[in-house]
Amino acid sequence: MTEDAGIEPDVVSYNILIDGCIQVDDTAGALAFFNEMRAKGIAPTKISYTTLMKAFALSGQPKLANKVFDEMLNDPRVKADLVAWNMLVEGYCRLGLVEESKKIIQRMKEHGFLPDVATYGSLANGIALARKPGEALLLWNEVKDRCTAKKEGEKSDDPDPPTLKPDEGLLDTLADICVRAAFFKKALEIVACMEENGIPPNKTKFTKIYVEMHSRMFTSKHASQARQDRRSERKRAAEAFKFWLGLPNSYYGSEWRLGYLDGDN
Repeated sequence: MTEDAGIEPDVVSYNILIDGCIQVDDTAGALAFFNEMRAKGIAPTKISYTTLMKAFALSGQPKLANKVFDEMLNDPRVKADLVAWNMLVEGYCRLGLVEESKKIIQRMKEHGFLPDVATYGSLANGIALARKPGEALLLWNEVKDRCTAKKEGEKSDDPDPPTLKPDEGLLDTLADICVRAAFFKKALEIVACMEENGIPPNKTKFTKIYVEMHSRMFTSKHASQARQDRRSERKRAAEAFKFWLGLPNSYYGSEWRLGYLDGDN
């Protein structure tokens, strides 16, 4: 219609068309518009590449998103930014491909881009999908370090990465993974971080998970003494978590503190 009126679409027009295809799950249409644009001699912009990557990422085709990203890196007219890197990470995380995602994040760092909340949020979702709680502990340690700001007036010879401001999605996903995996000390650390950042933890959800998955965790009467000793610290952390939830527990008024609960390594 625009051509009949003597109006030629430009790169902005094609970017809108590609994004429109995403809205109706038409990945083939998005690619067709991208190729048509280039066939007409219209150079893709950073937005063009990233939008096409989004089409492939959301449709479960991260390898094609990676191919588009590589073309973007090789295009001297554009420069890949953090949004593009995050879209690539998102594509792999949507399939629970944690190791591939971590490799991309490492590449991203080597190119001078630090992960942000969106990067970590995608990775947390990928870890949850892959059911790899050990990876959640590693991710939480990194997030926790990034969340710790320098004290006022503190100086350092080494440049520190910018302080991370975590959001609800990231922390809730990490806490959910830790509660399901019975990493109660880490779960307490994460919900404490949520409260410090003004994010109300979903106690109703965590209570339901605990009751459904762990309410009989320490009720066995036939465990050996050695086994009981090994799990004593985990039990202390569980009682502290139950105290936080408001469930009946043996934590009330004790001398236990979060710093002493070191059973989740």
